[in-house]
Amino acid sequence: MKNFEFEYEGKKLWYSRSVAAAVALIAFRDNIPHMLIVQRGPNATHPGKWCIPGGFLEHDELISDCAKRELFEETGISLQPSKEEDPLTRVCIIDDPKTSSMQNVVFVYKVIRGNAMDEELSLANAEPGEISAVKWIPVSDFDNIDWAFNGAYQSEMRILLKHSSDKNNNQYG
Repeated sequence: MKNFEFEYEGKKLWYSRSVAAAVALIAFRDNIPHMLIVQRGPNATHPGKWCIPGGFLEHDELISDCAKRELFEETGISLQPSKEEDPLTRVCIIDDPKTSSMQNVVFVYKVIRGNAMDEELSLANAEPGEISAVKWIPVSDFDNIDWAFNGAYQSEMRILLKHSSDKNNNQYG
């Protein structure tokens, strides 16, 4: 579904698929925090640039389920909640078009998963042309990545990564 204008009771309204969820998956190798990122494909906005896995909410879908679905579709990693709790922690909501290049409301979740870097990564479930690559980067490389989104997105990611860099402070590490 694309953004479009329509007329209702004589007024022009703008319609958009504007609610999205994204997942910052953090894992540790040799006590060094890494995060999983995806490269946007030729059919996506900002092709060739990088972001955390994420996408738009589907009809009748919980936002946390959207985050899990998008993570699986774009990376092949499946998050199955334990009986006690969901592995996702919502860390921020990005919704200010004045400080973000996105016109969406984005719910950003984090997951700390110690063994995640051992799991096989796959683009097999992604929409054709949506994602070109998936990889782990050390958190310390954050400022060296050509990110798809700017402003509030990068600011919130820096805060999230600062609080996720200490393995001892994370229940999933």
